[in-house]
Order: sequence, then C-alpha cells, then structure tokens
Amino acid sequence: MRKDESQPTCALSTEPFKEEWDEGIQEWVFVDAVRVTPDVAAELRLTPGVIVKVALLDESVVQRLAASPLGAPVPPGIALPKRPIDAPHQLVAKRIKS
Repeated sequence: MRKDESQPTCALSTEPFKEEWDEGIQEWVFVDAVRVTPDVAAELRLTPGVIVKVALLDESVVQRLAASPLGAPVPPGIALPKRPIDAPHQLVAKRIKS
C-alpha cells in the first residue's frame, strides 16, 4: 500500500513498516501492510483506517480486507504471510488486553 507519512509504524506491533519504491506507481509503498476497515478495527480494538502488518492478521481477516471496497486492497503477492506465523491471535490478544 502507498506509504503514509502519518503512520510509519504498525498499529498492532508498533514496528516500522518496510518500505520500497514501486516503479509502477512511482511512489514509496509499505510492504506487507494493509489499512483496516471499520469492522476489522472494531474486532481488533483499533481505530478504523490504521495500517497494520499483514503477517499479524489471521488469514480470514486478510481475505475480508482484500474483498472489502472500503479497505485498502492487498497487493498481489502479499495477501498472506511469506512464512507461517506461530500465533497471530496471541499477538492480537496482547494488544487487546493492554
């Protein structure tokens, strides 16, 4: 997704996003990141519209975001994590409980 200067870190992990230059759109983009829709934000207890790392989300949430006209589309090739995530729900649970 296009780089958003107002949110340089993931809303779940607070880690900075990896950035790369996208030749197709001639802009910097966040790699493996997606903007959450209001329904997903409510589920994760986040502010609607924040950006999160795709790898921290459950596959079903990623699919809902990709299918939603309100959410930012997930670019091809990054819809799912490149490696298995041990416990994405534990990461989300830690954020919700704090």
